[in-house]
Amino acid sequence: MKSESIIVAVLSLLLSFLTVLFTNLSSIWGKWIDAQQKKDDHRFSIRNVYVINKIRAGEQEVGNLIILINAYEALETYYRHFKIEDILAESTPFDVQERIKRVNTFTDKIIESASASNNYCSLYFDINQDSSDVDAISSELTEIRDSIDNLSDNIKKEHGLYQEVEIQSEGRVNYADQLKLEIEKYLDKSKIVKDFYHRRILIIREELAKYDIL
Repeated sequence: MKSESIIVAVLSLLLSFLTVLFTNLSSIWGKWIDAQQKKDDHRFSIRNVYVINKIRAGEQEVGNLIILINAYEALETYYRHFKIEDILAESTPFDVQERIKRVNTFTDKIIESASASNNYCSLYFDINQDSSDVDAISSELTEIRDSIDNLSDNIKKEHGLYQEVEIQSEGRVNYADQLKLEIEKYLDKSKIVKDFYHRRILIIREELAKYDIL
């Protein structure tokens, strides 16, 4: 009888120990699950912010690039229809200023869009290949535009000078040939820049397509 009491006592003690152990293990497990859930929630929150910022940066960059492309295309159209006769028809300083103003309007759009371009885009998209080459070409395009303006002014001035003395201007023809070459050069290099921007847009669109955005 005494041994049975001892067995019952031991079993009760063992059962109590197991109950406490199970309770503690359940509590520890619950806390671990809780910690993992918080960790996952935090990671999801960071991921969510990352995706939102990536989408915003991509959309803004695509918008800026489209403005840039449109500005280059408008300037290309202007130069394709640019004629020597138009320069010679400019009879007042106002006409000259209007021509320069038309070019500057497109140029300002390019500069404004380039300035608005966010630097964060490169954090989310691999779009910087060959960017240094394109930057160099863009600078060269600015120099070509200046050269076109200078040649246009030279043609205008020389035409007025030779009109007064009533002799044929050989120099004016040379300026005109140079002007045509500069315009052709501008159109070729402008296409390179536009193609680069189109490739950049494609990369961004393909990335954003993963999120069913574009």
